[in-house]
Amino acid sequence: MARDTLSSANRILQMKDEAAAGRQRVRAGFTDLCALTWLPQFFRECSEAYPLINLEITIDMSRNLYRMFEDGDLDIVVAPIDSALLKQKNHKFEVLRSVEIAFIGRSEFIRSPSKVPIHNLDKFNILVQGKESSYAQGINEWLSEKGATLVPTMIANNLVALVGLISAGYGIGVLPKRFVMNLSKPTDLVEIKTHPELPDMTYYLLTRDHGGNKAVDKLVEEISRAADFTTPFLH
Repeated sequence: MARDTLSSANRILQMKDEAAAGRQRVRAGFTDLCALTWLPQFFRECSEAYPLINLEITIDMSRNLYRMFEDGDLDIVVAPIDSALLKQKNHKFEVLRSVEIAFIGRSEFIRSPSKVPIHNLDKFNILVQGKESSYAQGINEWLSEKGATLVPTMIANNLVALVGLISAGYGIGVLPKRFVMNLSKPTDLVEIKTHPELPDMTYYLLTRDHGGNKAVDKLVEEISRAADFTTPFLH
């Protein structure tokens, strides 16, 4: 722990020295899962390390962030974007993290420890994110390939709203498993194990040719180090 703290302090001092050369503007877009996990601490550290860097943060759905990136309004995007689209456009990107995803509901919904065939979930109210979520659209396509047609009862483009309504027993939904299970307040939420299991959600780190902007390079490096989608910020 002491070694990690010293290493972090040395890194911040180094970044301050590098930032002292001049003020630069960096526009970065993140999803709400980032904002609910690692992003607040990351922003705090960057504010200390880069006092001369103006880091502008946008929180939005993945497709909106991608559109902003395409329009030239963002320099960095961290989101689960369709990899085929990224390759087609020849964007500069890397896989950041794989996030475990599962159907989540209240414990009383589970009648058996056995895995539930996905097509049997149609008896529940289904809560999902809307069409601006690339991953939600990908899950819908994946479910269709598996022969399961789950009609959403409610659509919400807000992760906190989904967790709250599912905690209240409104229905079940597809959520980041470890994030939900690590929430500090007991929620009675459990994973509904399914057959087949849901595919992981892949988060990508997307950048552009920024002409040697050292601030962008350093932020990309620090994002690669800091990203942790498993622990809620307020836990």
